[in-house]
Amino acid sequence: MSSTEEQPKWGAKLGRIAAWIVGTILLINAAALVLAIPEGRIAGIGFLFAGLLILPPTAAYVREKAQPPVWAPPIAAVVAVVAGFGVQAALTPDPVSIAEAVKPQTNRLAADTDAQRLVDEYAAMDDGARFALQIDDHLMASVEAISTAPPDSMPDVWARLGEIERMAAKVREGRGTKLNDAQRKKLAKFEAALAAKQEQVFPQLRKAYRSLSKSTLWERDIDVKGSGRTIEYIGGLFASNANIKAAQDVVGADLLRLRFDIARYRWIPDGRGAQYSLGAPPDREIVG
Repeated sequence: MSSTEEQPKWGAKLGRIAAWIVGTILLINAAALVLAIPEGRIAGIGFLFAGLLILPPTAAYVREKAQPPVWAPPIAAVVAVVAGFGVQAALTPDPVSIAEAVKPQTNRLAADTDAQRLVDEYAAMDDGARFALQIDDHLMASVEAISTAPPDSMPDVWARLGEIERMAAKVREGRGTKLNDAQRKKLAKFEAALAAKQEQVFPQLRKAYRSLSKSTLWERDIDVKGSGRTIEYIGGLFASNANIKAAQDVVGADLLRLRFDIARYRWIPDGRGAQYSLGAPPDREIVG
C-alpha cells in the first residue's frame, strides 16, 4: 500500500489526537472559569467531566466520517490548541472584575475574623481591664450624651433619670472590681463626669416634675408648687391626714429618686397640713 493510501488512516488518528487535545483543553478551561465562581462549582465539575467523556470522542467520530477523509497534519493540532487558548483568553473575565465580585465576601470574612479576635481578646482580659475598656469604649460617651435641656414630658423625665441611674450602677460595679492604679484613675474620672452631669440634670428634672404634675392634678383641684428640692401639694383633699398619708405613699419613692428633700401637703395655701423630710442625697452624690 502506498504512502498516499496510508494518509487517510494517519489523518484519522491525528484528527482523533487533535480532537482530544483541543476538546480537553477547551472544556477544562471552561470548567475552570466556572470553578472560579464559588456558586458555580458544581456546574464546573459537571462541565469538566462532560468535556473529558463526551466531546473528544464525538469530535473524533465526526473526523473519521468526513467525506472525503481529510488528513490532519500534526501542525493542525498545534494550531487548534493555540486557537483554543486564544478563545479561552478572550472569554476569561478580567481578574479585576473577579476581585471586585468576591470583594464583599472577602470583606465579610475579614470583619468576622476581626470580630472574633476582639471577642477572644476581651475574654482573655481580667475584670479590671474589661471595666476600663468599657469606660473608654462607651461609658464616658453615655454620660456626655445625657441631655441637660428641660424635659417636656413625664416619659422624658423618667428616661433621663433612668440613664443617670444606669450610669450610677456602672460606678458601683467599678467600685466592686479589683483595679490597678491606672484603672482606678479612669473610674475616678468617670465618677467625676457623672457627678457633674447629675448636678446639672437633677434640678431640671425636679422643675419639670413639678410643672407636669401641676398640669395633671389641676383636674382634681390640687395645685403643685415649690422650688429647689421642695415640692408642695395644695388641695382640699389634704384636710384629711389619711389622704395625706395615702398621697405620700404613692409619690414618695418617686420624689426620693428625683432628690426632692421635702414634701409638703396643705389643704389651703399657708394652711395647716403635713411635711415629710425625705432625706434625699445631694445631687452630686452617686447612689444608683
